[in-house]
Amino acid sequence: MIYNNCDIKWLWFDLDDTLIDFTTNSRIALVKTFHYAKLNRWFSDEYCWIRCYEKHNHALWDAAARGEITSTFLKAERFRRPLVEAGMPKHEAGRISDDLSRLYLDLLANEKELVPGAVEALSAVRRSGTKVGILSNGFSCVQGRKIERAGLTGYIDRVVLSDDIDIMKPDVRLYKYAMETVGVQDPSQHIMIGDNINTDIKGALDAGWTAFFLQPRHGKPRVDVPDGVVSVDSLFQAIRLLGI
Repeated sequence: MIYNNCDIKWLWFDLDDTLIDFTTNSRIALVKTFHYAKLNRWFSDEYCWIRCYEKHNHALWDAAARGEITSTFLKAERFRRPLVEAGMPKHEAGRISDDLSRLYLDLLANEKELVPGAVEALSAVRRSGTKVGILSNGFSCVQGRKIERAGLTGYIDRVVLSDDIDIMKPDVRLYKYAMETVGVQDPSQHIMIGDNINTDIKGALDAGWTAFFLQPRHGKPRVDVPDGVVSVDSLFQAIRLLGI
């Protein structure tokens, strides 16, 4: 595939909310977690639980992307903190947070809602002869299961996760690791498509890759993009702009 006079060998996709509709799938899993774990003692309803969890989860992921906390700390705290905020004693919240995390991740891995155009985009890239990669900050214990359950395995040539080297996007070392892994170390031959301007896109730019920013869905506001970044409203639009 030729794009901007560059011979693109690899087109990389973020996974969550770029190919897989993580927001929808996560909220379904959180509702099930609420009922299975009988959290109605602490939260007035499942929506209150989701709002509280997402507030803490997003803040922790942002801190992890800045290198301020580890993924292990994130995984433990994202359940402990909303429980404590809701009034659960700290010792009890700490005791059950691991169980809640495992329950949620198991439920999440079984959900398979896709972002509109995901399969069509992956099929078009494969037909063009360009390799398809996944570059994700997600946990290795669940990302592979999500890909398989969503029916995407046959469209993907390589999966690179932050867990592989314990380094998260936007750290440029993860992008360099991806290039080394596939044996194509010319940054001009890689394109990143992602929905997070501070992780997917910043890291891609720092690594010298071309970057396509997929504007957020689910009622979230549009995001201004830096110069040189291609902003798209859908995967269908991204594929059209790539000419495939």
